[in-house]
Amino acid sequence: MAQPQPNLENFIAQHAQQHQQVISRLDAMQARIDALEASQQRLPLLLDNTKASPGAPIRYPQGVQITPQFPKTKLHLVQLSGRLVTDAPELTFTRLAAADAQVVAQRLGLPALPHNATEEERRTQIKEYLGCSW
Repeated sequence: MAQPQPNLENFIAQHAQQHQQVISRLDAMQARIDALEASQQRLPLLLDNTKASPGAPIRYPQGVQITPQFPKTKLHLVQLSGRLVTDAPELTFTRLAAADAQVVAQRLGLPALPHNATEEERRTQIKEYLGCSW
């Protein structure tokens, strides 16, 4: 008795589907690796900003064009306009407005927040990215 011939078209279609699944998984793995590498490159910046005093200049990633909207210290990110008493002399600071926070977030390459995000949510996104939360 003759053995049935495999359907060549089905075999090719199955192989193409498996190939596409492998490619999709490889793409997902590459995206995770890229994110991990970006995170590792930011680690020294995060550590420097985390241990810096509230009035110390913020360190930004290399290649980011710093404009007047960018906060200069942690205090610009943390509080609203006013005065803060620390063990140092009283420090005056200004707040990072929502529109400025959007510009900063875009220049840092952060994901967009919803259009109705609050000023505090926008500042928090930047603080966490730069390691300026406390």
